[in-house]
Amino acid sequence: FDPLDEDGHGTHTGSTVAGIEVPGQVGQGVAPEAQLYAFKVWDVGNSTDDVLVAAYERAMDPNQDGSLSDAVDVLSFSGGVTYGTLNSLEARAAQRVVDLGTVFVASAGNSGNQAANGSAYVTGTPATARGVVAVAASIDEFLALVLTINSTTAPPAPALPDGGQTVHQSWSGAIPTGGWTDDLFDGRAVDANVAAQFCSPLPAGSLTGQTVLVHRGSCAGSLKTFNAEAAGAAVLILINNVPGAPVALGSGGETVTIPAFMISQADGGALLGEISPNAPPTFNDVTVNATIGDVPQPIAGFDDALTGFTSEGPARLTNDLKPDISAPGLSIAAAAVGTGNESIQFSGTSMAAPHVSGVATLLRQLHPTWSPAQIKAVLMNQAEIDMKNADKTAPAPATAMGSGRVQAFESASARSVAWPGSLSFGFAPTPTEWSAVRTFQVRNFDNRPHGYTVTASDRYSDFDPAVTSVEVSLNGNTFGASQSFNLTRGKTRQV
Repeated sequence: FDPLDEDGHGTHTGSTVAGIEVPGQVGQGVAPEAQLYAFKVWDVGNSTDDVLVAAYERAMDPNQDGSLSDAVDVLSFSGGVTYGTLNSLEARAAQRVVDLGTVFVASAGNSGNQAANGSAYVTGTPATARGVVAVAASIDEFLALVLTINSTTAPPAPALPDGGQTVHQSWSGAIPTGGWTDDLFDGRAVDANVAAQFCSPLPAGSLTGQTVLVHRGSCAGSLKTFNAEAAGAAVLILINNVPGAPVALGSGGETVTIPAFMISQADGGALLGEISPNAPPTFNDVTVNATIGDVPQPIAGFDDALTGFTSEGPARLTNDLKPDISAPGLSIAAAAVGTGNESIQFSGTSMAAPHVSGVATLLRQLHPTWSPAQIKAVLMNQAEIDMKNADKTAPAPATAMGSGRVQAFESASARSVAWPGSLSFGFAPTPTEWSAVRTFQVRNFDNRPHGYTVTASDRYSDFDPAVTSVEVSLNGNTFGASQSFNLTRGKTRQV
């Protein structure tokens, strides 16, 4: 396998796991002293099952001597296919990796969630394999530029529901000092195919000097910008295709010199409604002048919110809880390929997964005898559960966030583990009366005794709390809302 990067994806994710800090440019990775093995599964375009599985196998025997003694401790995979099942070839191979003793971390996917007008069951494979740690994307601190409407020829100016939050795309041209001020142009006047808008070359000169609003659609934002620039555009503004905050996109490799930005779906809708009130058939009937500032500002309220793009579970067929955990995946700054010392911002669950991979690597160093199931469980046990949806409503459903946002220090400090990290009771059609019993284990890894209380409670975002009830038992016969017990050092109890 040739590990040389083509589009920056592997460089970016690798540096998030174990990168070395470049002061003022790139922060260090989560586990900066880890040894990286890079196996290339993408070049240009998509990969195939045989290539992916070959890379998994090589990770289990890097020197190819037939012995697994040199198998990697953690396999980090930022990729997948939507609507995953545990019986897909990739998932079966990933589960085998886990069974052989390696922690497998995978991105959940970028196909959206119900709170952002998406669907359930879209979490990808191999993340849906039961032993894999499937990672959703959350927001840490949201820094954004601000788009402000200066004037409109049909006053009053519309309110921007999300306040004009704007994200500069770091693969595009630099923002002019002092920001950018211009009249806005509705790109539907040149290409009205919203789903694939600007995905194909445009008529020469059709956008000369324009600051163009374009729907994010199905192809790469960098390709849209490239085509817009070739048609004479001065600036491209992408409108997000899911609710929530605008994001930093990855590049498809096109050479782009004009600035490109993204604004939220709601703000884009408000601007297009003002500029083209008669669309279709006519566009750009109203002139709107706006300014995009050049100084990023913290946008309050988005900390520990899920992104609008992160894929929701549960897993198809099994209804297992997926994803398992969340990590920052919005506008993540990490190493830029080929630069040596510069960073670039990308967004996606691809960016979230290596945060968890780095924490898992530290935990494997701290607890070399723990099984992959125990490493996965302690990550889930210690996650921050207080999370929000992309629109800042709460609580976020477990099928979108998993157990919550990863916490490295708390996971490393834990002296007790409950595993598996989640239990699924499957699918029960309603209305019906139905019950099932599941078990998990609690182990005291500390050098002194500890007391434990296990409490059963429902966490809902979509359903009435009266739909189900959960109780716990220590003997399989007597169930109640909570149970307490003690464990001496090294002892385990089934619940």
